[in-house]
Amino acid sequence: MIMRVAGYLEILDHHGIGWTCLCSGNPGMIIYEDPYQVVAKP
Repeated sequence: MIMRVAGYLEILDHHGIGWTCLCSGNPGMIIYEDPYQVVAKP
């Protein structure tokens, strides 16, 4: 799934919509997880 993100970011860039990429070895407490996404609370 992460490989598909680049295309979506290009669309945001094209429309002047800002975005931020955050990477962490310790994202915090995982509060939701499925095969496609993870949600963490710092």
